[in-house]
Parts: sequence; C-alpha cells; structure tokens
Amino acid sequence: MDIRSRALVAALILFAAACSMSGVAGPESSDGSSKISVTLPDEWVPVIEQYRLTYVAEVVERFGLTEADMATIDLDGIDPQPYDAFPTKTDYDRAFAGFVAGCLRGKGYAAEVIDAAEGPAVDIGRLPLDDPAVSKAHGLCVVEGLFRFPPRPRPVTPQEWQMVYEEQVATAECLEEKFGYRANVPSFDAYVDDPSAWVAYDAVPEALPPGQWRAVNEECPQP
Repeated sequence: MDIRSRALVAALILFAAACSMSGVAGPESSDGSSKISVTLPDEWVPVIEQYRLTYVAEVVERFGLTEADMATIDLDGIDPQPYDAFPTKTDYDRAFAGFVAGCLRGKGYAAEVIDAAEGPAVDIGRLPLDDPAVSKAHGLCVVEGLFRFPPRPRPVTPQEWQMVYEEQVATAECLEEKFGYRANVPSFDAYVDDPSAWVAYDAVPEALPPGQWRAVNEECPQP
C-alpha cells in the first residue's frame, strides 16, 4: 500500500470532519427530508449540540452501529478536546488519528499512525473494512474519537464562512504559483451557496505519482 493509498484510510476515518466542513448533511429523499432513521442516545445530544456534531447520526448509520453498540461509549469518562484546543491542524489530526489507532488496537486490530501526504493518518494494513466486525470496531472508534476530539465545526456565521473560503483561495493561489494548477475559484457568495461544489485541490490531477502528491501537499497543505 503506497502513501497515497494509505491516505484513503485517513479520509475514511476523518469522514465526519470532512462532512462538517463541506456542508454534507446526509442522504435526503426527493422531498428534502432526511433518510437517516438512527436514534441516538439522549445523553449524546448536549455534546452534539455544543460541538456541532450534527453528522454523528450519519456516521453511526454508515457504520451500521446498533443501540447496543452505541451504549458501549461512555461519555461520562470523556473530556472533549476540540479542534481549537490544538495549535495547528496537524496537531489535531495527529491526536484524532492517535486515538483511533489506539482504539482499534485495543479491540484487537493492528493499526498505527503514519505521516501521509495529507497529514497524520491511520494505517490499518490489509484489514477488510467490509468485514462486519471490523466495520463495527472502526465505527465505534471513529464515533468515540469525534466526542473526544470534536472536529472543526461546519461554519454557520458569515465570518466563519469567510475564514474557510479564504483558506481555500490561499491554497488555490499556492497551487497555481508553485505547480501551475489553475483553479476556477468561485465568488464568496457562490461558495457559501454550495461549499461542497469546490475545493482548491480539485485543480490537482488525480493521477500524480506518490512522490509528486506528497510534494504538492507539503508545499500547499490542504486546509
């Protein structure tokens, strides 16, 4: 498994963080109502509201966790360390990945933190993610990780959206200046209308060799 392939594992493990920033709210029916039918424990609600973890139900459903599974997560023993408690995004990612890797090892599955091109990630080797037992363990570790290390919340105020937009624009400018990857940067209003429609790294070719992919990420880190 090369570094970029391992990064796909990181993307899956940090799925909820991506949802929070992209505006993904989960599957919807044709009338706009949510298809998610998961009932979360009542004791989860205050923490979800405090840290804007509104996508936890989608994560639970994606991993197929049951009420019995969710009951094994004890929030009373958790002291949340949110995204803004860390000096850098890399520090946060390392803490989150470190917890997930340790959690998986505690459940009997080999996992380690690696320095992927996108930042700290979790390498689970050849574990079959489609195995129900592995998926359950993985899902429980991700959900508990979200409560222990709440990701950067999805923006809600104009100021928060402006900050995220400017980060993407700065990354797009870096990619063009250093590598010639030209992005079609939308206006701020267009970005806020549909934040999942564009990120700066859309300009980067998918078929880059691992060495070049790492070089791009090191020169122009993904926001």
